[in-house]
Amino acid sequence: MLKILERDGYGWVEFVDNRACDCDEQVGRFYRRSGTLLCLLYVFNGTDFHFENLIACGEYPVPVDLETIYGHPMATDDSELTDEVARRLGRSVLATHFLPNPVKGQHRHYDISAIARSADEKGEYEVLTWQHINTDGLGYRYGKVKPKQGENLPRFEGQYLSPDSNVEDIVDGFQSVYKLLANHRQQLVAPDSPFREMFTYPARFILRSTMHYVSVLNSACRPDCLR
Repeated sequence: MLKILERDGYGWVEFVDNRACDCDEQVGRFYRRSGTLLCLLYVFNGTDFHFENLIACGEYPVPVDLETIYGHPMATDDSELTDEVARRLGRSVLATHFLPNPVKGQHRHYDISAIARSADEKGEYEVLTWQHINTDGLGYRYGKVKPKQGENLPRFEGQYLSPDSNVEDIVDGFQSVYKLLANHRQQLVAPDSPFREMFTYPARFILRSTMHYVSVLNSACRPDCLR
């Protein structure tokens, strides 16, 4: 358990270290716990849990930045949605951004999910980089770079271990919590439910995906926008 120092309107939490696992069994338990966490995010309609919001502390997946742990889907006319597939995805576990979900962009495939594959498995990709710095020819050009590994995956004997070999552990963890919540659903929706008070806390509403905001920021850095 992390130590928490709560104060009026602010607080402190113990530092979460990105520690390696000591054995294969710990890796399996990491992914089983990831499945239980995924189930809670799914039930709470959590979103935006990408790789920067999860720290692998040994066999424990520790979520950070919990401002989007619960929410409500944005009301939208069906005509604004592309098709039935988009609606189903928006109501599935993929909407949490926790599970691997590679997206094809114009210059690269990217995956920012909480348990995305390791950087070594992704290979190089193209990103915009500054060229001709400190001259009037300053501008962006696409160049190949190797992605940096985040702190979101379990590590054992110097290797980051992707979820591919631990799918059963993830599913088992998800199912165990899902069945537990289903068996106690009457208590969980009762007036004295422990969830009642939690849902009165303020939460962040994500209007667009992270990549939409990244695209806006990148466009704003073009030379013709900086004059």
